[in-house]
Amino acid sequence: MNRAQTFDLLTVIGLRLAAAVDLGSAALGLTAAESRAVVCLQEHGPSRPSVVAERLEISRRRMTQVAKTLEGKGLAELMPEPGDGRAKHLALTTDGATLADEVTTMRDLWAQEILKDIPEKEVAHLGESLSRILQTLPPAVHQVS
Repeated sequence: MNRAQTFDLLTVIGLRLAAAVDLGSAALGLTAAESRAVVCLQEHGPSRPSVVAERLEISRRRMTQVAKTLEGKGLAELMPEPGDGRAKHLALTTDGATLADEVTTMRDLWAQEILKDIPEKEVAHLGESLSRILQTLPPAVHQVS
């Protein structure tokens, strides 16, 4: 397989994975961005919405929508930043943390299923190669200060 064919394959894999995440998230009553946000907050703890947006490579405007939706669903809350009352950080509620666990479990099961026929050594090599590819690409969203 040449580089162009590999690129095309990566594109199709990305589309299929995005579709799977959309379906899995919808089954939990979330959008893909919301499910990624709750997992991000679970992994990194309370964070400013702008920091979450950067980690998820979504626009700040989209992150504002996600934060409001998560708040409305009782999954997260915006709280004053300790030491800087003007700034806010987004934190999971107990229900949000429970749902983040469900999303993480779903992700882990998908990973097991999708990669089950590939030896661990090859999975590690694939991960290293994909990380190098990711480093060469610009962010999906260019943030404006």
